[in-house]
Amino acid sequence: MRLPEFRMDSVFIFCLAGAAAIGLLNLYSAGAGQEYIFARQTGATVAGLILCVVLAMADYRNLRKYSLFFYICGNILLLGTSLVGHEVKSTRAWLDLGIFSIQPGKLFKGVFILYLAAYLSRIHREQKATLTRGLLLPALLLAIPVGIILHQGDAGTASVYIPLFFVMLY
Repeated sequence: MRLPEFRMDSVFIFCLAGAAAIGLLNLYSAGAGQEYIFARQTGATVAGLILCVVLAMADYRNLRKYSLFFYICGNILLLGTSLVGHEVKSTRAWLDLGIFSIQPGKLFKGVFILYLAAYLSRIHREQKATLTRGLLLPALLLAIPVGIILHQGDAGTASVYIPLFFVMLY
C-alpha cells in the first residue's frame, strides 16, 4: 500500500493549521470569561486558513500580471485609511467594516512583496538593472506605502517593510 504523496504546500498548510490550533488553545486557556474573543479569533483563524489554502492552490505566476494593479489599489486603500480610518491606540490605521476591522498596512505587505518581486524579476530578465531602475525606483516603491503608514502613526508596521525591501534587493 502506497502512502499519499505530500507536496510542500500540504506540509506548510498542516504546520500552519497546527500553529493556529496551538494559538487558539492558548487564547482559550488564558481568556476565562471572555468567550467572545475566542469565538471571534476562531472565525478569523478559519478565514485565514481558507485564504491560505486558496492562495497555495493558485499559481503565483498569474498574479504577476496583476501586481501593478494590486499595488496601486493597495496604496489607494492605505490613503483612504488615513482619511476615514478609525483610531486604535493613537494610530489611524484601521478600517471598520462593520462585523470586523482590518489593518490595510499589514495586508499590503504581501502586495508589496508581490509587486517588488515582479518588478525586480522584469528588470533582471531584461538586463536593465541600472542604479536608477535597480535601486532608486524600488526605493520609491517602498517610500510610498511606508510614508502613508507613517502618516497613520503606525511606525511598527512601517518598520517591517524596510528589512523586506533589503532582503528582496539582495
